[in-house]
Amino acid sequence: MKVLILGGTGMLGYPTALEFLRGGHEVHSVSSRPAHIDAEFDKGVHQHALNLSDAGDEDLLAVLRGMDVLIYALGPDDRVTPPAPALTYFRRELADRTARLLTLARQAGVRKAVVFGSYFATFDRLHPAWGLAARHPYVQARVEQARRAIQAGQEPGAAPRMDVVILEIPYVFGVTPGREPFWKAVLFDRVRGGRVALYPKGGSVVMTTTQLAQAAVGAALHGPHGAHYPVGDVNMTWTDLIGLIRSELGVPPRVVHVPEFLTRLNLQAEGRRHRAQGMESGLNPDTLAADIMYRELYPDVQESRRVLGYASGGVQEAIRQTVRASYPKGG
Repeated sequence: MKVLILGGTGMLGYPTALEFLRGGHEVHSVSSRPAHIDAEFDKGVHQHALNLSDAGDEDLLAVLRGMDVLIYALGPDDRVTPPAPALTYFRRELADRTARLLTLARQAGVRKAVVFGSYFATFDRLHPAWGLAARHPYVQARVEQARRAIQAGQEPGAAPRMDVVILEIPYVFGVTPGREPFWKAVLFDRVRGGRVALYPKGGSVVMTTTQLAQAAVGAALHGPHGAHYPVGDVNMTWTDLIGLIRSELGVPPRVVHVPEFLTRLNLQAEGRRHRAQGMESGLNPDTLAADIMYRELYPDVQESRRVLGYASGGVQEAIRQTVRASYPKGG
């Protein structure tokens, strides 16, 4: 197949490109500028420099024509705190942009599109009583992204011309050569000091970038139109995850759980600071602790693994490698 990866030089796009290459496929990548990552990627991937935010339809159609598969590995995640209102930003960057690019892909004759989404959408779908999309703009935008991506594969009143598959992605660990992992600032720096780490009680399913890349290939080969696949490998409590990170950093792995109400107060104070600056988080600080942070977010991924065929194992080592790459001179 001829495969085009939007965001192919990023943390998730890079290993996906390698996985398709190793399967014998022709791989193209679109990013704002060419990247030199490693010999395998640099030699094997056809890179196209294009600013997707500013590109016109004809420029986009030019790179889409002749492709069999589109991998959509773009978009901000919940780490971004944009100017208020957050929903306007996330809807534009996730739902609107995805719909536009996939509509053009269908018009260009692409047969299959795989969209990298969020497992927050999984839990909104499985547990509507939680009200995640209603309270959190980022989750609402992710739900809209998936819905509109699937709609883009089909012209009104016609059968699907392009199959669209959604991967709902959890915490992912892995290393891109020459890049500092984003986990360093987001998580590692926050839990590396002191005799104990203070953290909520809860957990998440976790996987590696290699497993995600395998899942993307499986989705391109086997996923039917409109399918949503929550993916992951190991269910880890925050105690286990933070303890493993701290052990790799050479500090005591002990984790002490912070009461939910204290976390909620801290988050609400942060929310007030953001509002004073005209900013708004995509995850509502007033309810984030109870809605997400203190829950064990463990979706059932057995059917996804069966259909997509991604491997099991390697999560703990991927976390250790990510920690080591974040502090190449030691923790």
